[in-house]
Amino acid sequence: LENLRPGLGERLYELTSGWPMACAVLLKTDPAKWDEQKDKLGHSLLGLATQGLDKETSQAVALLGLLGSASRAELEEHNLWHLLEPLTERGSLVQSSDDEKLSVHPLFSEQYREEAPPLLLQRAVEILTSGERSWEALELVSGGPELTELLLQHGQGLLASGRYRLLEKLLPEAEWVPQLSILRGNLKWYQGDPAQALECFHSSASQAAAEGDSRTVYEAWRAAGQLYIDAVCPSEAVSYLKRAYRALGPADNKEKAQVLQLLAENAVNIGQARLARRYRSLAQKWDHQKNEDLALTARLLLRSGRLTEARGAVQVAIQQHGEDDPLVGHRDPRLVLSYLCALEGLADQAIDTAETVLKEAVEQEDRRTQSVALTRAAHGYLIKERLNEEQSDLTSLRYYSEADSLAKTLGVGRLRAEPLMGLSLYYLYNQNTPRAYEACREGYEVAQKSGDSWLSAWLSFVRAVAATDGGHPSGPELLADCRKEFRTCRDRLGFALAELWSFCAGGGGETQSRQISKHLSEFPFLTQRPSLFSPMPEDVKRLTVAHQEEEEAPKRLQVFCLGPLSLLRDGEPVPTKAFKRKKARELFVLLLSAPDIFFHREELAEQLWPQASQKAALRDFRVALHALSDALEPKRAKNTTAFCIERQEERYRLLSQKLALDTTRFEALTAEDGAWEKAVRLYRGPFCEDYPYLESLSPVRQRHDQQYLRTAEKLAAAYLENDQATQATELAQKMLQRDATWEPAYRLLMQSQHALGHEHLLPRTFTRCLETLEEELGVEPSEETFELARELLGDQLATLL
Repeated sequence: LENLRPGLGERLYELTSGWPMACAVLLKTDPAKWDEQKDKLGHSLLGLATQGLDKETSQAVALLGLLGSASRAELEEHNLWHLLEPLTERGSLVQSSDDEKLSVHPLFSEQYREEAPPLLLQRAVEILTSGERSWEALELVSGGPELTELLLQHGQGLLASGRYRLLEKLLPEAEWVPQLSILRGNLKWYQGDPAQALECFHSSASQAAAEGDSRTVYEAWRAAGQLYIDAVCPSEAVSYLKRAYRALGPADNKEKAQVLQLLAENAVNIGQARLARRYRSLAQKWDHQKNEDLALTARLLLRSGRLTEARGAVQVAIQQHGEDDPLVGHRDPRLVLSYLCALEGLADQAIDTAETVLKEAVEQEDRRTQSVALTRAAHGYLIKERLNEEQSDLTSLRYYSEADSLAKTLGVGRLRAEPLMGLSLYYLYNQNTPRAYEACREGYEVAQKSGDSWLSAWLSFVRAVAATDGGHPSGPELLADCRKEFRTCRDRLGFALAELWSFCAGGGGETQSRQISKHLSEFPFLTQRPSLFSPMPEDVKRLTVAHQEEEEAPKRLQVFCLGPLSLLRDGEPVPTKAFKRKKARELFVLLLSAPDIFFHREELAEQLWPQASQKAALRDFRVALHALSDALEPKRAKNTTAFCIERQEERYRLLSQKLALDTTRFEALTAEDGAWEKAVRLYRGPFCEDYPYLESLSPVRQRHDQQYLRTAEKLAAAYLENDQATQATELAQKMLQRDATWEPAYRLLMQSQHALGHEHLLPRTFTRCLETLEEELGVEPSEETFELARELLGDQLATLL
């Protein structure tokens, strides 16, 4: 054909699929009219190809044309194989593949579908729906209840396989039901129209509620909540997810667990790590099958900087990921692995994994997943460019820009945050600080608007590195702010990188070298290869060698922070009046809240004197610092700070190695089996509880409270095992005084009351648990608590619900 029509032979073959008579006819016509002639030829040549066939065989061929293709087993089941198989010898009408599948020649398949009579269509639908190809029947059904039923069964499958155009065609032809409105909403979201998607979800929930269909109400609100998490604003997703939770019945434990997992993911996004852990704990207790969403677990671990655990979880999730599973944007476990590889500097693996998903997303026209996959692949290329391996075509810049453009066309602002962060890193590593700062500023605004505190922290970090690398005086202060943000998000990797960049910028002090050594021990790749956010490994090695660890100073001062603040110097109490000024003691409390972390003097002054002018606040700060140093080390050299306070220009920190802190001992005891009683006794109350008005202490108090409650829980359980129910009761009551929503304490209290024979107290304890969890968290007690209540209360439980 190419010889006969140079340059056109391939196109001619595609039009006719090589059917001899069609080729012969079209060769004699003008190529400009081939498309028009091809349709006419299909009709006329079909008559020629079927000439001489009896009625039964003609109908069998027509059925095969409607089915598209069919295996030998399918055809034999419906008595069609013996009619069709002989026709494969010529191959001009029916063709056979190596695996004994038959199909009508491609030139005629459209004609059969366009001209099929209703009875033949009905039989084709019956054949398809009787086997494993039910969803293919959708293309043959014209509308009505049958189409609606098939869409309800197979609509999600079509969505997962990227058949958006077919769904767009079929949905208007089906009867409207609330479930199909959810399907339409998901389709609109996949096509990049979140506003229309939300309208569909609201419409579905309203109609389903009117019809009393609580299951569909749940599905609609859950879809809306997930859309808010992914695209709109995570901080507003909670109300939708709680509506979904309330729509569920008592037996819907698996669905409750799924909603709680989404609430956990959302809590991480908005920087509420403690609440995320509580939601995950409740979710695992609701799900009897323990079907943990490992992809979500991996993302939560990654956002906590626990990379080794995240890698283990995501690899298992990928093994469980089927070929037919839908693309789910940033939730795809392969894209989670790609980002994890970029964080660890494994550029080739990051690129290969992301580009595999990118290819699938392009085939399925899933622009949302395309944007995420492009960004993750760009991270890998950027690492290679840092090694001068990819200088020729600047692939990372091209991929980041394309990902950002796709996010813009989708109208999903939140999707832009990560590619903008990538662009900022690209400009940073290419010494274009102004453009790096601008891209980072835009990305930070997007992340803040969407309520994603974790991503905002990383964008703040990139901005701080750009400022530091560009020699801007605000760099060290911005890095100090980043450390606080990463502490709040509980991201260990982010905190380590912020300290590492500060260290490389000349911020290494007496003890920071020891801190850096700990970070490098936890994240060894930082000295082995470049990664997405780290300094070059040779710079890290050079600086860590230059800073030698000095001998530990004698611990002359004991500080008790758990409960009211108190101090002992050489075994003697340090009176409050030794501080001379109230603000000097408050300054000490602020430094104690984050030992070994630098505070800028302006930050400390602003917290202590918020109403004063900056000049007056800094003056008072110097006076308070002098008074604090006098209290901690009265006999010291002139014009110096106390032995346990380190100063670097305008920044100050408390050196934990030179103090005996009860918080340090408490944390060590909680981690040691057999030392729980000592830990619980050591905990006298919240961190510096005599300073309740210092809001910056809240995260510290929450962390120590959590440690105390978990340790007390283990100790109370040990008391019960050793028949010490009275001690268990007292400890459970103390736990609930600390946190009235700590559910394990209610179970321990009920068990100890039962062991002591105080059965009359059990209903009151369970009711208190039920009401507190509903009022404070908007959730029910876990299945574990319900099972204990059923065991201890019996039929009386029903009267309490």
